[in-house]
Amino acid sequence: MTGKRYTIACIAGHGVGPELVAATGPAVQAASRLHGFEVEQEFVPFGMDAFMRFGHPYPNASRRTVLAADAILVAPGADEPLDALEAELDLRASLTRVRYDGRFGLSVVAPLHDETWGWTLHRAFEIARASRAHVTFVGVPPLFEPEAAAAEAAHPGFQIDRMPVSEAMSALVMAPSRFDVVVASRDLAASIAAVAACTGRSRIAAWGRLAESGPSIFGTSHDDGHEHAGHGVADPD
Repeated sequence: MTGKRYTIACIAGHGVGPELVAATGPAVQAASRLHGFEVEQEFVPFGMDAFMRFGHPYPNASRRTVLAADAILVAPGADEPLDALEAELDLRASLTRVRYDGRFGLSVVAPLHDETWGWTLHRAFEIARASRAHVTFVGVPPLFEPEAAAAEAAHPGFQIDRMPVSEAMSALVMAPSRFDVVVASRDLAASIAAVAACTGRSRIAAWGRLAESGPSIFGTSHDDGHEHAGHGVADPD
């Protein structure tokens, strides 16, 4: 063990949310053992749960716990006051993870603001470094092409592709294994992830919003909806 210890603030929401958050526990602990660090999960009253208990959807005690954490895990059904939470975080980029039959996956990374393109590109290459070292630029606006070129030059040894939007959308359906990390503008990112997840063998597994300082926020995805709440069958995998 390295001795590092991280805290995750867990926001369960309602519906299948509590089951999904509970199911992440063993996975988080297994990952921490594999990589040699410790994780403490703190369950934070938030949204309707907090309102029923404390009369406010985002009480001060929850706010302090969230801002002091190393990361935030949000389950489906915790959306109501999420804007208030995110407004206090230093969020720079969005991340969406799509899985294909459990065999491979791809990540879609996009800046949340025009001024965070450089930081987003750096994070995209770091994500690719931990995967297949393959980055695909899709429809990068000409204004930010110099930053993309600089990021490419700073990362020798990576496979870099550039695709127009129409070609990328077709390839995401017909040959998704061509992709590892996709970098696109904020306007395109949601559509790219949706197309990648539209086949019967793929789905959006998780999403995140990455911070430069302070906690980043991550969420699980579940395909079966709230009708499964309370039956013990919801699983983020």
